[in-house]
Amino acid sequence: MIFAPLAKTIDYVGQFSIQVPGRDDAGASHRPQRGTGVIPRLFTKAPPPPTLAERIGALPAAPADVLAATALGIDTEELRVAAVQLLPDGEPLRTLAGLGSAADGDAAATPPAVRHAAEARLARLIDNGAIEFAAFAAGAELQPQALAVVALCQDPERLREVLGRITDQRTLARVVVDGRSSHLRQLAATAIDDPAVLGDLIREVRGKDKTAYRIIQQKCDALTAVYRHAEEATREGEAVAATLERHATKPYDVIYGATLEVLTQRWSALASRPLPEIEERGRAALERCREVIAVHDRELARQAAEHAAREAADREAREARERAGLAEQQRVAEQAETDALESAAAAAAREAEEKALWERRAAEEQAQREIAGLIRLAREALKAGNSRKAARFRQSIEEAAKAVAALPVPLAKSLEQLDGKLNELRQWKDYVAAPKRIELIEEMEALAGSQEEPAALAERIRALQQEWRTINKGIASDASADTERFQHAYQLAFKPCQEYFAAQAAERRKHLAQRVTILERLKAVELSQQAEPTDHTLLLQVLREAPREWRGHSPVDGDAARPVEIEFHRVMDRLRKRLNAWYEANEKDKQALIAQARQLSTLDDSTAATDGVKRLQSLWKDTGPASREHSERLWTEFRALCDAAFKKREQAYAAQSVALGAAKVAAVALCEEVERMAATPATERAAAKAKIAEWRAAVAALGELPRGDARGLNDRFERAVSRYEAGLAQQDRQDAESAVSNLVAAARHIGAYERALARRAEQGDCDALRAAAEAFIAAVPRWPKGGLAAAKQALARATASLDADDGARERTLRMLCIRCEILSSTPTPAEDEALRREYQLRLLMQSMGQAAHADDRDWDALLLEWVAAGGAPPAIHEALEGRFLRCLAKRPAKSSAASPFQHHDGRDRRAERERRDGPARSGDRGTPRGSPRR
Repeated sequence: MIFAPLAKTIDYVGQFSIQVPGRDDAGASHRPQRGTGVIPRLFTKAPPPPTLAERIGALPAAPADVLAATALGIDTEELRVAAVQLLPDGEPLRTLAGLGSAADGDAAATPPAVRHAAEARLARLIDNGAIEFAAFAAGAELQPQALAVVALCQDPERLREVLGRITDQRTLARVVVDGRSSHLRQLAATAIDDPAVLGDLIREVRGKDKTAYRIIQQKCDALTAVYRHAEEATREGEAVAATLERHATKPYDVIYGATLEVLTQRWSALASRPLPEIEERGRAALERCREVIAVHDRELARQAAEHAAREAADREAREARERAGLAEQQRVAEQAETDALESAAAAAAREAEEKALWERRAAEEQAQREIAGLIRLAREALKAGNSRKAARFRQSIEEAAKAVAALPVPLAKSLEQLDGKLNELRQWKDYVAAPKRIELIEEMEALAGSQEEPAALAERIRALQQEWRTINKGIASDASADTERFQHAYQLAFKPCQEYFAAQAAERRKHLAQRVTILERLKAVELSQQAEPTDHTLLLQVLREAPREWRGHSPVDGDAARPVEIEFHRVMDRLRKRLNAWYEANEKDKQALIAQARQLSTLDDSTAATDGVKRLQSLWKDTGPASREHSERLWTEFRALCDAAFKKREQAYAAQSVALGAAKVAAVALCEEVERMAATPATERAAAKAKIAEWRAAVAALGELPRGDARGLNDRFERAVSRYEAGLAQQDRQDAESAVSNLVAAARHIGAYERALARRAEQGDCDALRAAAEAFIAAVPRWPKGGLAAAKQALARATASLDADDGARERTLRMLCIRCEILSSTPTPAEDEALRREYQLRLLMQSMGQAAHADDRDWDALLLEWVAAGGAPPAIHEALEGRFLRCLAKRPAKSSAASPFQHHDGRDRRAERERRDGPARSGDRGTPRGSPRR
């Protein structure tokens, strides 16, 4: 169906290529001449073929069918991509994008670059509106190629809309795996929430798309966290219920109630309610604990009633005794009071007489001291030449002398001397004042024409005038000539000051004019605020700057400036009144916010309260300011209410922190206890296992720990328990080794006793050796299994086997050494190799299997046989015992079933589990717990 367009395209491109601009063919036209056919053109010289760039440049002018043929052709990818970028919507474009009717057949033949260009062209047509998105998106969720086109659209919501129609999680998983773009795969991964699909998908996406893998990994981790949280909540509820049950069985003590309160809080504070059976266990245990407290309270009430009855009886008896004592005390007090009143009356009379005499003497002494002081002051005034002041002091002395009957002789003489000096000063005062007047006149005349500052000069002139008036007081002599001379000198000296003061007056008038200007501007502002909405910011600025500018234009004449100043203050008061009205409206808004904050502070939900307070704080910033006298009070009240809401939240956090801190302290104390026990010698095995179980139960009962310390404390506890278990394992190994050595040593004691009996030693020596053997056997703390019985039987047989053959014993011991060497794969000495081969041949003939496969029971049997064999001659016995012990040292270690603490290397159990389970977990990383796997 595409042959016709291809033929037309060949003809069109051939013609177009001949007419390429810029090619110089001597102006010849290569367009076919009229009346000529194709055959003549074949024999003409063919023009050079067009370049790829020329062909791409010619595509915008080509018709749609030519573009389609070029895009569907077999030309270079660059030319096809350029043609695809110009194609309109239609069957060719959708075919190249894998959406046409022949898409399945042509998809494999279309190069990826051309297909991607077709997808981008469709997306661009959708963005431009040339393709209606609703029609294109119908059923697009079922076609991966359509999803790839939608993913290339500029509006990301279109891809979300199409993906939102996909309800099958498996289909979304296929999009995540096979999606064309990373954005498409990521959005599809975000839409998946089925745990089973996520578990299967994470293995398929690993290594293909890191971002999609990370999204799926996060979802798996979140689901795992949810499952783990549910399990932890169940474990926590079971642990608290078990602790309550244990507490219910305890008798009442001083900390019973406090412990129950803590456990009740832990039960109530569980993150989620436990299973119904655990809930019932906890409720029943709480009831039993409360019943224990109630029984104790009833017992306390009974004891309190008995104690109150006894105290009432004692109180009545004590009150009777107290009443009798009080009556006696009252009688004695009344008698003492009567005696005291009589004594007080006599003493008061004596005191009144003494007081009157003392007051008279004190008044005379005070008057004499006052007279002496006035005489001293008068003398000082006379020394200063102030006769008038001295005369006033003398008059005061006369008034004070009326209170004294007779002056003492020294005071009388001093008063006479004062009177003489006062009269003498009055006579000379007029004579002394004359030179001083001349001096003041000369000083005033010297100031005429002075270059001093006018203000300082005026001050000096006023000082000279004051001094002139002072020296002329009280002088009756005629000094009119001196006065005229002084006034003439004053007028000459004050002339420069008059000019200075005139300039100051002009300056004050200028300041007054400037204040008038300020008043006019202020009235203009007032008028503007009346004609338009009030600009409170401008009012604030005017009220702040106008007084400062007003004060800057000073000084002024008070009388002239008073009307202007009154008007200025009136205008300021009117503006201030308008601003105060704004302040009042703002204060009402702030009061409303305070009322809301007060209501929020009473909420029990601290989170809702703090959110509401934050909203109110934002609204507070938007309200205008209040007046200065109310602003601080309103803000303080509002901030206190906000702080109360925040403090309530902090208290909730603090309570949680206290609980976490208490749990941390208990955890640290438990870790320290375990570490202390791990540092001490190991105890008996059964008690140690019970102790470890008790520690782990205590850890389970701790509850929640601080997030930053939980991992460290758990690791510390596990390390301490591991060290404790390692110590037990080491002690167990040491005990096992010492048990074997103890059994061999007991056999050595028994052998010595046997040899003493065999050589017919003294009875005392034999008894001593038997006693030593018995004492050693009794002192051994641990024996191998059956070792104690074997040792006692060997000691009992020693007396009955006096005639035993040493050679037979030697052969028995030698065969035991050979058997032990076979078990431990130890070479046998040359003298016993024949005996070993004979024994091995017998084993084979009896079909007993290889000795290398023997278990621990064979070693235990050998050890018991060695004890039962008895002793050989010392030299031979010592050599054979050395061989036997060397082989015994190669005995394989017992399995963990024999000793729960053996072969414990002290490493952290959690680290060991992670190392052991690491490979298995790495393959299932991100798979939710409990989710099905295929």
